[in-house]
Amino acid sequence: TILVPFLFLEKKERKIKTMTITTTTTGPRIHWSEEEIPVKKIASSNDAVVKPSSAAGDGSIFVSLVSYRDGERCGQTLKSIFETAKHPEKVFIGLVEQNTAEDNFCIEEYCKTFGATVMKRDMVREDLIKIKELDEQDEAKKCPHLDQIKLLAFHHYAAKGPIFARSLQRKLLGDQEFCLQLDAHTQMAAGWDEGLTSQWQSTQNEFGVISTIPPGTDTMDELKPGGSLETKVPRQCSVRFQENGIPDYELVHASQQSNLPYMQDVTEPLLSHAWSAAFSFSKCHLEEAVPYDPFLHFSKPIEQFGRYARMWTRGYDVYTPTRNYVFHDYGDQENGHGNDEWFKRLKPRFRAKAIDRTKLFLELPLSEESETVEADRANLGIYGLGQRRSLDKLQEFVNIKLTEKQGNEAKNGKCAGHVMVPYDASISPLANLHHEGVTKLDIHPIFPLRHRPVFATHDVASADAVGDLSLDTDNLEIAVERDGGNSGDGNSIDSAAAAVPQVGVIHRIVSQPHHGIRAAAGPDFLEQTNLPPTSVLFVLWIFGLIMWCFVFAVHNTGDSKESLSSKTNKSSSAQKAKQPRKTKLVKDV
Repeated sequence: TILVPFLFLEKKERKIKTMTITTTTTGPRIHWSEEEIPVKKIASSNDAVVKPSSAAGDGSIFVSLVSYRDGERCGQTLKSIFETAKHPEKVFIGLVEQNTAEDNFCIEEYCKTFGATVMKRDMVREDLIKIKELDEQDEAKKCPHLDQIKLLAFHHYAAKGPIFARSLQRKLLGDQEFCLQLDAHTQMAAGWDEGLTSQWQSTQNEFGVISTIPPGTDTMDELKPGGSLETKVPRQCSVRFQENGIPDYELVHASQQSNLPYMQDVTEPLLSHAWSAAFSFSKCHLEEAVPYDPFLHFSKPIEQFGRYARMWTRGYDVYTPTRNYVFHDYGDQENGHGNDEWFKRLKPRFRAKAIDRTKLFLELPLSEESETVEADRANLGIYGLGQRRSLDKLQEFVNIKLTEKQGNEAKNGKCAGHVMVPYDASISPLANLHHEGVTKLDIHPIFPLRHRPVFATHDVASADAVGDLSLDTDNLEIAVERDGGNSGDGNSIDSAAAAVPQVGVIHRIVSQPHHGIRAAAGPDFLEQTNLPPTSVLFVLWIFGLIMWCFVFAVHNTGDSKESLSSKTNKSSSAQKAKQPRKTKLVKDV
């Protein structure tokens, strides 16, 4: 368990309660507003879909949680995650928490439920409390799965919104196969780990994402698997432009609960044009290809549609599951720190920049006062759109028009009948749409605990190998490797990378000679070849050793002379001291 000093939670404006609509038809269907839309045929996987790897993974799941001063509910979330999982030993938590020292911490509350005390507070002075993680094995043993939780905590005053907090999850993500993103006030249905894995496998899409807005915890008994309404699953349909000019999905308030769309009796995950930040399940390579943007501060609601657009253009498809395994607590925090407390410390300048940054890659008009210019689009790098599918095709798929601010509403809207848009799988999901004219590329994320990335990264690139030298064929030769085969340069992917042989985007990136960089999937290939020869380094080391000896030898000689001079002066002083002292009167001036 890693304990640093801070925490965060995202409070959203979505609320869900029991949905009551009279059913007039049977069979697979979608209820949206007052309409019932039959699901006549569930779109089968397109031939262009990248099939999941035939090589079996370990089934491990990384659960991403961010919490803002909500330790009580977060602790219950941790307990629910582990207690309801079929294989809790394969579940690993990454927790980003924003608190004060006086707040109850998530892990603290979780362990309390088992009678364990794992933290204590020392009053250093009246205005300073020090939190200590107790190193007591007996207490830790009482708290199951404690070693499967990694915590990154910081003071709540540094909270900049849920997007920034989620971007820090990269520091905690390891080599897990699947990633599940949740809010830190969630309850899970029994067997959720096997259920969600099965749902993902049913998509037959390596780049499939299982996601929807989760139902409320007050509907759990009826809507969970085995409940009386187990096939009734919320589905996001509407896309509306917000006051900030950016589209988003359903923001469900109390007056809108009865109009929340849902699907019923659907037997396979249904292709969707929406994604929910409160529930998302996929392979973890999604985090490599579409990482959260750490430069989006103090802004909402820009998280969901913006990230969905980045996912979709990089080849990822979202599906609504056929069963409910995730249930969200939409109530207020009892400790009074909810209601977007972080947002009340709004920094208008940062918020405006975040909105314009999102508008930039969506190609929406920027504000007149914007410091951002269209030329900055290429500088977004991995935080912008991908090359696999275009923005025009995205608008057609979602049934919206960005520049005209035309959303997807009921009556004439689209909520069913989606057909997967094919793409060239030889294009890497890391390839950026805008990569020409890079002047100051945004820093790409580093995953310090992820030792076996699925996709090649460019963290080792030298200063002149930046930008979308990212997968720009004008600057790089790209060999696409499938089924563990060899590329044209005769090198083969290591066993770690070969675990995903059919993904079709495990690229070995070999730069042109003037870059001198080679990178590929797996740490064994991350080597930098533009270093001086070993012989030159050895000569330089010998030269440095000689200079070190010379400097210290001269210095010591000088010290010796100084010491001798000091002794002579002391002797002279001693002789003078033996002479009688003369008194000298000095007037005050």
